[in-house]
Amino acid sequence: MADDLERDVLPAQEAGFTGVYVGEDAGEGGENQSVATHRADFAVTSLREVPDLLG
Repeated sequence: MADDLERDVLPAQEAGFTGVYVGEDAGEGGENQSVATHRADFAVTSLREVPDLLG
């Protein structure tokens, strides 16, 4: 999920991430859990968690 390529995507790619799934049901037991765990490097439930992934 990104609005601005240079601000949102490039820093994550430079940090080595290929994908982050953001969704309220990304956690254990959510209906999209398989999508979150098989298509992204990390799953978060809020965009507020993304800066923590980048260190």
